[in-house]
Amino acid sequence: MDIAFWNIQRASSWGTSDAAARYGLMAAWVDEMATRFDLIVLAEVTQNGPALVKEMKSTNMWCQFVPVANKKGGVSPCSFMVLSKGVKVEAMAVGDGKRPLIFIDTGDILVGACHTIATQGEPSKEEILDMLAHLGGTASTHKRKGAILLGDMNYAIDKWSVFDSAYTKGWTLRAPCKASNAAQALSKTHRLGRVIDYAWLAGIDGSARAASATHDWTDWDVIDHTPIGFRVA
Repeated sequence: MDIAFWNIQRASSWGTSDAAARYGLMAAWVDEMATRFDLIVLAEVTQNGPALVKEMKSTNMWCQFVPVANKKGGVSPCSFMVLSKGVKVEAMAVGDGKRPLIFIDTGDILVGACHTIATQGEPSKEEILDMLAHLGGTASTHKRKGAILLGDMNYAIDKWSVFDSAYTKGWTLRAPCKASNAAQALSKTHRLGRVIDYAWLAGIDGSARAASATHDWTDWDVIDHTPIGFRVA
């Protein structure tokens, strides 16, 4: 199964010229990735998710908006969208973290997609460890072959050390493929090439797969996150 993920930074509406430009960049990427991936997860989808689902029907993928709750119990602008090729999958928001996590049960493996708290420090790391424990436990309970957690970790991949091994036992860290034009200066979150979008795998094999489009999608001033892709078996 080939899985792609992108934090689209609220590029899910088109009511103004600026919003339309952001949406156009995202939609062009989704159209191309729909021919190359079996499962696509978009993070930081706004409350406009139901309308976005209708727009994304043109990809011929099954689409589902997965709302997560905000502090007042309404729909958060940091919700998700799941696109699946061939089969409908079950996706649901889980946990009570400050940033959302969803589970996608394929019937074979359990996919976790996340957008952790944006501290870039210990709170982000603690949320990731909690997610790994929750995801791994759920996969075991439901007798799934294995699990993958991928997404916007908000914790640089190079910060993980041997001292974390006791808490990540059974999990393997996987870095994404590099951006197609990595020589371009990265503007905000990815300044100096910091990698915060990546994956963890447990019980399954997996490798990075390029999720960059043929056109220049890496317009960091528009969407400052790297699309990532992984092949799991």
